[in-house]
Amino acid sequence: MKITITNVEVPLYFSTLQIVIAKNLNKALKKMKIKDHAEDYEAFVIVKRHKSIVFIKPSATIGTIAHETVHVVNNVFKNASVQLDIDNDEPQAYLTKWIVDKIYNALIKHNKNGN
Repeated sequence: MKITITNVEVPLYFSTLQIVIAKNLNKALKKMKIKDHAEDYEAFVIVKRHKSIVFIKPSATIGTIAHETVHVVNNVFKNASVQLDIDNDEPQAYLTKWIVDKIYNALIKHNKNGN
């Protein structure tokens, strides 16, 4: 089983995004020595303070990427003490786009390598 791990520093927010792509997410957790279980999820996020770890299957949809991105954005903002502001949501929108692009590009690269 091929596992692809991509680490990305989130600019401005002093946070890290780790993207873990694997067909079997439970095996990925075990290999990374994280004591958790994935059930039969297509993706999920584990939060470790200033680090968000996105576990995602290679077959994930753009909707799944968007769903997990919400969790990551909320964690990044929480740890940077940034309040979500519905009257000025441009910072949230920029960070959301940036994270979606990072996860999407990691999936494209993983799948292009025949995994």
